[in-house]
Order: sequence, then structure tokens, then C-alpha cells
Amino acid sequence: MSFEKEGKIVVELTKSEALVLYNFLYTATEHITFEHYSEKKILWQLQGNIETKLGELFQSNFLDSLEEARKEVQGDDEVL
Repeated sequence: MSFEKEGKIVVELTKSEALVLYNFLYTATEHITFEHYSEKKILWQLQGNIETKLGELFQSNFLDSLEEARKEVQGDDEVL
């Protein structure tokens, strides 16, 4: 899922994983208490990077796409 490239860590996600992660970051960052501004900044940057790659975020059927992505990512795993 990740590897080091020229001093950077590259994380690869499927489109479904990215959509689920983006939604989590969007909703969770409102409720997280950050110890340092850098933590908030890196989450915003990650969210922004994902946002530029996913056209689904701006479509009227976003919630349908999110639900489909959640099911795909969950697979056969049991629900918490």
C-alpha cells in the first residue's frame, strides 16, 4: 500500500478507498483535538490531494458512490 520514493512515502489507494478515506477526514477533522497545528495541516493536505483526484465528490450521486465504495472496501469483513 505504500513505498518510499526519493525521500517521500507514496500511499496507493483504490478509488473506493480514497472516497471512504476522504469522507472520513471530512467528517472527523471537525471532532479531533490536535496536539499540534502540523497534524491538522497534514490532514488538510491529504484531504486536498484526494479531493483533486475524485470527481465523484462533486456529483449529485455522491452519497450513492460513497455507499458503494464503503461496501467494496468492507468486502466480507464483519461490521464493527
